[in-house]
Amino acid sequence: MKIVLFLISFLMFYSSFSQFQGIVKYIGSVDTSNIEKKIDSLDKVKKDKVVLKDALYKVLSDTKSINYTLEFNSNESKFYKETSELEVKNVSFNLTEILGGKGLFYCKLKDRELLTQMEAYGEDFLISKNIDSLKWKLLNISKKIGKYNCYKATTQERVVNSKGIFFKEVVAWYTLDIPVSFGPKNFNNLPGLILQLKIDKFLFKAINISLKDDP
Repeated sequence: MKIVLFLISFLMFYSSFSQFQGIVKYIGSVDTSNIEKKIDSLDKVKKDKVVLKDALYKVLSDTKSINYTLEFNSNESKFYKETSELEVKNVSFNLTEILGGKGLFYCKLKDRELLTQMEAYGEDFLISKNIDSLKWKLLNISKKIGKYNCYKATTQERVVNSKGIFFKEVVAWYTLDIPVSFGPKNFNNLPGLILQLKIDKFLFKAINISLKDDP
């Protein structure tokens, strides 16, 4: 039932724009320097490490940048990975896709709700969170990104897996020049639009911003 309601809200997104709307194109990339260092270290050990070395080279060659899109109005946003026909045909181990995610992320400020729709084991899952569950620390540090004045904010992403619970450092750069509280994935609720978001070794970077005021 929740997924049905989510899809209804998703469709209503297009008809509920008010006052301010926009589309942001991001590029997602992974810092692979640790993998490169590992390969360099294997050059100095025995040849029986050649299988691991070849596997690491394969990960490096398959790890490509990915395009993402954020669509928003004054109250709602949706964020998703763009998929090309080439990606559908070529199945590879793209570390960027694994870390960046390929689900659909939906935020509704009025209801203080974050929804994530994703597929696992052949089934669709819908995960709901409260937008205020993410605690940002706003810092008095600024820099220019393109033509926009941006400010730094930090938080932590809680990750739970088979190895236990751990936290990833998150750094966001947001701009008050675009006063909407949205950003990549479920990282929202800042005083302005997030133009750059770094989650551990993963980076989302805005490469194109299209804004429109409703008449």
